[in-house]
Order: sequence, then structure tokens, then C-alpha cells
Amino acid sequence: MDLGSANVRAEMKLLEQQMTVKLGTSVAAGIGIMIAALRYLPPAGH
Repeated sequence: MDLGSANVRAEMKLLEQQMTVKLGTSVAAGIGIMIAALRYLPPAGH
């Protein structure tokens, strides 16, 4: 029983790392898109 539990814990840790990388990538891409979009907006007050 302990072997199965350890296997599940190892898989969960790997999944957590993968999800963290995907989240970080998504945040970085979102910030990049926002910066690019802001550059195309007209200047305020004109």
C-alpha cells in the first residue's frame, strides 16, 4: 500500500511542476500580449 501511495505522490509532484511551468508561461505570454496591445492604442487626450 505504501508503494502505491508513494507512486501517486511522485506523480502529483511531477504534475504540480508541469502545471507551474504552464501557468508561468501563460502569465508571461499574457503580459507580452498586453504590452503589445497597449503600444497600438492612441495616446490619451488626443
